[in-house]
Amino acid sequence: MKNNMQTDQKYKMYLWKQKKEYYTEENGKILFKEDTPMEIIESYELWQKQMQKLNDFPTKRTSGLFSFLERDTKEKPKQEPAKALMLAKAFIQRQNEGLDFSKEMFAPGFIMIDAYKKVYTSYLQIPKYNTKKYMIQTHLKNNDMIALLWTMEDMDKVTIFTFDKDKKITKVQEFVCSN
Repeated sequence: MKNNMQTDQKYKMYLWKQKKEYYTEENGKILFKEDTPMEIIESYELWQKQMQKLNDFPTKRTSGLFSFLERDTKEKPKQEPAKALMLAKAFIQRQNEGLDFSKEMFAPGFIMIDAYKKVYTSYLQIPKYNTKKYMIQTHLKNNDMIALLWTMEDMDKVTIFTFDKDKKITKVQEFVCSN
């Protein structure tokens, strides 16, 4: 009995189509006669709601099962190399190879704290190592900070860079991991 009732409810929205004597169709619009029973009109309203849901489905923002479709259809911006990461790597290269630093790399108020807690307040004071025996192993990024893990001769180092909104270096802090 319950299955029969569910089936009746399921097909209730099609009842109006079976009762053509109660409506006329003009230019794609359905016009009901004055003596149309309420259940026929309710059936038509259910059908309209279902059709609207079907029409809205492809454009509806979904999360969950169909969210991958939305991601695939969006045009993806071309990714440029991260300016901050390139700047951090250039810093390590210039410091190790004894090259001069460019003023444009640094924000006003720049500060550097080396692994031995010595503070430098100008890019002109940054110590240079004059070695080619260094290798950047990996990096970690977090908003306006980048940490480079690198090796110089027999020493593992971590250098943390902080950047301003223009991607200029505001702070450099070095740590020695091992000797």
